[in-house]
Amino acid sequence: MTDMATTAPREPAGGPAEVLQYAGRVGALAGIALTNSLLTLATLGIYRFWGKTRLRRYLWSRITFQGDSLEYSGTGMELFIGFIVALAILAPLIGASVAIDIYYAANLTLLAVKGILQALIILYLIPIAIYRMRRYRLTRTQWRGIRGGQTGSSFKYGLLYLGWGFLNLLTLFIFNPYFSIKLQRFRIENTWFGDRRLDFDGKASELMKPWLIALLLWIPTLGFSYVWYRVREFRYFVSKTRYGSLSFESELSAVSVILISLGFYVSLVVLIGLLGALVSVFVPGLWTMFASMGDPNNAEMVLQETAPAIAFLVMMVVYMVLVGVLQVVILIHPLFRVLCRSLTVKGEEDFSGIGQSRQETPSRGEGLADALDVGAF
Repeated sequence: MTDMATTAPREPAGGPAEVLQYAGRVGALAGIALTNSLLTLATLGIYRFWGKTRLRRYLWSRITFQGDSLEYSGTGMELFIGFIVALAILAPLIGASVAIDIYYAANLTLLAVKGILQALIILYLIPIAIYRMRRYRLTRTQWRGIRGGQTGSSFKYGLLYLGWGFLNLLTLFIFNPYFSIKLQRFRIENTWFGDRRLDFDGKASELMKPWLIALLLWIPTLGFSYVWYRVREFRYFVSKTRYGSLSFESELSAVSVILISLGFYVSLVVLIGLLGALVSVFVPGLWTMFASMGDPNNAEMVLQETAPAIAFLVMMVVYMVLVGVLQVVILIHPLFRVLCRSLTVKGEEDFSGIGQSRQETPSRGEGLADALDVGAF
């Protein structure tokens, strides 16, 4: 596996073209991931906001177009404050839910209504969180000093997601291309680079055939047909996006995405197996301790087995640290590489004539997405 993408620019019919370049290095990423994992554990999770920022700055800076790299200007403090604000908003909702469960435990009707409302609220908050996360990341991404941006209401996006999602559910997901096209159109047509907006002209009918094929092959292919469809959908979305006189193409391969994902999950299985073998060999008293913990008469034995417990804790810490490294090196890095190598920008644009975005930028990070665990890295 090479560390640097060296794909030469392609010249498809229709004018000059240039491929995005990605120059991330495995060694540098492994060092960042290892440091982030260790400091996150040492600070009980607080450092992860600064760790995310450090990782993004490295990845962004290794993506170049026309000889200039992207820049990420977000800060760890922005992410941390956003997370705290999100928790402050969610805490009363969680508290009210717990209080209802405690004080109205015998009222099954009320609990059922509460459960439905709670599910709807979460389903509504998730797309809101994702949309705001996207706004934050775009406004913190720059190229040649010009930053990205996103307009549009996150609340409207959440309603759009719920409404079209409900129709999709009613049609047993056959309606999915219409659902995804509506959301993609809202996202792209509210996306800006500098003072210019992107355009999208995709049609759901053009995705219906591959989606039906993916549905029919879902069980025989153990779900891999869905990955094939999502990659095809991604390529279609890219081809239907415009920025001024620029158009885009992607040659992303479903096979490469599947192999990268499988490689990551296989590495996790191998890691778990190795650590399990080490535990069974070097900590033979561990399983005895677990067996005795269920018997109150064996309290003394449990106390005598603290050494195995400490050793097990050490193994868990090692696992959490190494998982963070594997995720960056085996999953994120290869995905960035194949995505950039697959993207072609066609046409010519006078970038010197693009003005800086005048949109207000969010002062806080993607706290709601982080609190709901939908924020990725």
